[in-house]
Amino acid sequence: MARAIVIQHTAADTAAAFLPLLDELGVSVQCIRLDRGEALPKVAACDLLLTFGAPISLLEQRVPGWVEQEKELIELAVDQQKMIIGVCFGAQLLAIVLGARVKRNDAPEVGWHPVRKVACKQAASAFNSLPDSFYAFHWHQNTFETPPDAVPLYGSRVCQNQAFQYGDRILGFQFHFEADERTIRNFLLASKLWRNKSDSVQDKEEILRLTDLYLSKQQATLKAFVNEAVGRLKC
Repeated sequence: MARAIVIQHTAADTAAAFLPLLDELGVSVQCIRLDRGEALPKVAACDLLLTFGAPISLLEQRVPGWVEQEKELIELAVDQQKMIIGVCFGAQLLAIVLGARVKRNDAPEVGWHPVRKVACKQAASAFNSLPDSFYAFHWHQNTFETPPDAVPLYGSRVCQNQAFQYGDRILGFQFHFEADERTIRNFLLASKLWRNKSDSVQDKEEILRLTDLYLSKQQATLKAFVNEAVGRLKC
């Protein structure tokens, strides 16, 4: 049985839609709740490491002590050639470990916005399940640069780097690929980011309206991706 470690930083930033998909595929999941003071493992005793969002800026001088510990765990997982999937803050942390910078995006990006494949030569190991474009759920102010030797995958109108792939098993997604309806409602309650005045920030009513249109399509895309990713664990 394949084993996954999920790193959760806050109550709102869960693995959400990933969990039932991993369960269906017979992947056992250990969730590390850093928001509850649980300790990160010293070794990457898993086949798949997933790390998710957090209301923390890696541009601040002071960050929680677990940030360095998580970077060390990610670096170990990279060295051990584990599959790693980072989402939002988790993707930014992954990018730093791989030698890239995190920076403030030109504008906050909140709500449902399309992401499109970057027009560049794709790696031979590209995930065929990832479509050329789709509407994804966003909730961020910072973003990452593409790490050296990584392949950029997606961009959006206001955020050039929305996803990257490093090797054949390491991916970072700036958008919230994991989102389900509960995730979205929790973000609306826990964060004021949707109150920013910008044409790349949707208000609460618009977000909920578009959720009815796009959430099921994003989840179908996620399901196809997770099926392909778990299939690679068995290779």
